[in-house]
Amino acid sequence: ARRRLWGAAVAAVLLLGAAGQGAALLAPGTGEDPAALTLRGRDPATGVAATLTADERGWGTQVGLEVRDPGGPRVCELVAVGRDGGEQTVASWSVRGERDRVTVEGGAADRPGEIRRFEVRATDGDRLLALPVPGDRGVGGPG
Repeated sequence: ARRRLWGAAVAAVLLLGAAGQGAALLAPGTGEDPAALTLRGRDPATGVAATLTADERGWGTQVGLEVRDPGGPRVCELVAVGRDGGEQTVASWSVRGERDRVTVEGGAADRPGEIRRFEVRATDGDRLLALPVPGDRGVGGPG
């Protein structure tokens, strides 16, 4: 099952890279929760790179994000896009200058298994980076 998971993650990375929408990697959790989800990605067009962690909680998903953005100044937000198409803003922050590195934490009411992807967006609506959540990850139930 682990090989199949890694194979699906590699296929997703190749597909996203070919589509020009950045790349995301799935890594096993490194915190106390062995089911924690870690996503890493970089969009070659925007230069935005991020590492995201998602941990299931009784109330939904706790999210940590470290993002590097060479495109400041601008205001950005992290949005969780549900498998049902719904969207929840997880966090927002300001990028003050070039090469800003920002760390934020937030949460979403959806559980990890209900989230299709996380998006880093400028508040003007431009999508800067997409981090897909693999459907067969097994966190929070079936995807």
